[in-house]
Amino acid sequence: MVKIDGIDKKILRMLMEDARRPILEIARKIGISGAAIHQRLRKLERSGLIQGSKFIINPKIMGYTTMAYVGIYLDKAMSNPMA
Repeated sequence: MVKIDGIDKKILRMLMEDARRPILEIARKIGISGAAIHQRLRKLERSGLIQGSKFIINPKIMGYTTMAYVGIYLDKAMSNPMA
């Protein structure tokens, strides 16, 4: 279990609102240095609490009206008896 303090929670809250928010803006709003924010973010990444960031594309704006996710799981021994 990862232990986080109030400052870590503030950082995470701000990044959940906008993952592209500059580190210096976060530092200014929280009241600590940009280097401290950077170190805390690296600590949270190394702990596995933060696992990257992503862009979310709106499929409706792209013109798609239906979206589906398909998962295929193959048993290696069944698909290739020689394996």
